[in-house]
Amino acid sequence: MLPCIFDDGVKRLFEQPVFFILGMVLPIGGWIQLGWPLVAFCVAVLFVRRLPWIALLSRFLSLLRARDDVLFVGWFGPIGIAALYYSLIAEHRLAEPAVFHAVSAVIVTSVVVHGVTATPGAKAFRRRGARG
Repeated sequence: MLPCIFDDGVKRLFEQPVFFILGMVLPIGGWIQLGWPLVAFCVAVLFVRRLPWIALLSRFLSLLRARDDVLFVGWFGPIGIAALYYSLIAEHRLAEPAVFHAVSAVIVTSVVVHGVTATPGAKAFRRRGARG
């Protein structure tokens, strides 16, 4: 049990500064420049990146039989530090700042949306588990 707690603590220790620095360098001007297509891209990534795949694979995963389980697991997969890292590599190799602008917008959207829906989603999931 201790290694799991330690790993989570170390993970949080390194994630917090990264998200703090990301917040300091958010390219809001680049987001405005990309406009409505960026909003559509963020929404599409949130709904297409994980949820449909979990739904398709749920028939092979014995723990995900109920529709509520599939929705819960498919929805809560925030986008974070790995996406930021890969976007910086892609921006460096392609010399295209729009890559970082788009990925940073998706990360911020993911953090906000998943953060806002985490408590209501967990409560609903817990209530369903208590009934079922």
